Order: sequence, then structure tokens, then C-alpha cells
Amino acid sequence: MSAVLPKPQLRGFLAKRIKFHLIGATCTSLGAGLLFKIFYVDRRKKRNAEFHKTYDPEKHFKVMQENGLLESAPL
Repeated sequence: MSAVLPKPQLRGFLAKRIKFHLIGATCTSLGAGLLFKIFYVDRRKKRNAEFHKTYDPEKHFKVMQENGLLESAPL
């Protein structure tokens, strides 16, 4: 004996699928953006802050000047 198949949904099928996929895409993109901020941007900000705490531009300028990289700024 054959079983009776249910009728397929014809009205509103595309709208329902679009809504489902739009919600999924939005959640995925928000999650990816949050993970990018946490694991990349925040770490980079922290590293840059640590670098600029110990960076001495005058010392760096003198090193470049002594190595002859700055021809317009003689010793």
C-alpha cells in the first residue's frame, strides 16, 4: 500500500526561505565580526600600545642617521 504524501508548501515558500537564510547570514556575519574584533583588532591594539610605550623616536632617528639612511639630515 502506498502512503499519502503531504501537499508541498507553495504559498510563501520563497519568502520563508529568504527570511531563514537572511537571519542565518546576519548571525554568522555578526559572529565573525565579533570574533575578528576580539582575536585580531584587540590584540593588535594591545601590541601597538606596548610598542609605543617603549619606542623612542629620537633614538631611532639617531640610529638611521648613523647608518646613512637619512642623507638630508647630516650628523
